Amino acid sequence: MEKLKGVPQRLDYHPEGDVCTHTGIVYSRILQHHLNDPTLLAASIFHDIGKLETTTFNKDKGYYTSEEVDMYGELIGISVCIPVRRQN
Repeated sequence: MEKLKGVPQRLDYHPEGDVCTHTGIVYSRILQHHLNDPTLLAASIFHDIGKLETTTFNKDKGYYTSEEVDMYGELIGISVCIPVRRQN
């Protein structure tokens, strides 16, 4: 999460600012409403984690984009979750 601080997003979609702030808000909302659902809590943390690797400023469009963020997020999630699962 620390690395997501300062990673910009389109403010018209995410007025709260960077990816870290957005992810924290999503996590808090899931925690409030779905306390006993570890899958949703994990999804709230990993849903935009790929933006660390994919966020660029598109000069033609005039805003930040994160192409293929879902693919990168999936790879990061798998690399974290599989080792944890093997320990159980």
